[in-house]
Amino acid sequence: MLDCQSFSFSHRLSIERLKKARNIFGTRVIDRILCFALFLLGVDRASISKELNIPSGSVRSIIRALFNSGVSALEDRRHSTSTFLPYKKEKVSSVNVHNDANDLVIDFGSLFKLNIPRTNTTQAKTVLLSIVNNGLLSARKAGEVLNYSTDHIHILAHKLKTEDANTFIDKRQGPQQDFVFTPKAKAELIQQFSANAAFRKKTSSTALAKDIKERCGLDLSPRTIRFHIEKLGLSKIRQTLPKLIESLKKTPKLNN
Repeated sequence: MLDCQSFSFSHRLSIERLKKARNIFGTRVIDRILCFALFLLGVDRASISKELNIPSGSVRSIIRALFNSGVSALEDRRHSTSTFLPYKKEKVSSVNVHNDANDLVIDFGSLFKLNIPRTNTTQAKTVLLSIVNNGLLSARKAGEVLNYSTDHIHILAHKLKTEDANTFIDKRQGPQQDFVFTPKAKAELIQQFSANAAFRKKTSSTALAKDIKERCGLDLSPRTIRFHIEKLGLSKIRQTLPKLIESLKKTPKLNN
């Protein structure tokens, strides 16, 4: 047992040390440390309360909390995080991504949920590919959401990592695109996209380019097809078109 009467105390040093400690840890933490230390040294609660100017009930609460919770009880428990204990970052095990009526929803579980308007294609692409590059989302899932093949997602993710998001901005003029992409090509694209979506076949730009070439001989580049899929808003009906067709099948025919 420590015999404090044999110790040499300096009032000046005490004032200097307490001031320095309170500037670093805060007055509340230091007072709780002193309270617990005096209790361990055998000082009665009434004396601790008087010396530290802490209510006797608070002295009992501090001691009980430290014995029950350890060092974390030194701080104000109303705070969500500790100011001096190491911060434990919650690990994200997986990211759930899906489309709702208006937004691309990126759900990080208990951390937060991110909504991106489906019309903001460049933003959605940049965010999703950033998540892919950090290993939190598979290229296959990102491809399903963005309507790209898995191989193309890997290419885009690498471009984002090495060239920044500027690589996703199409710098070509819209009228030039329409001049090359004739009304017949648009009609065939809409028809092929609708057919593939209705029968739940692949609607990626690569798959559509292959199907259109086999069916009617048009040689359209996947890049141009992607541009017009977004411009015509076809990506918005990929999930809803099969359901609409099924509902129409179930609708009773009316007699003329």
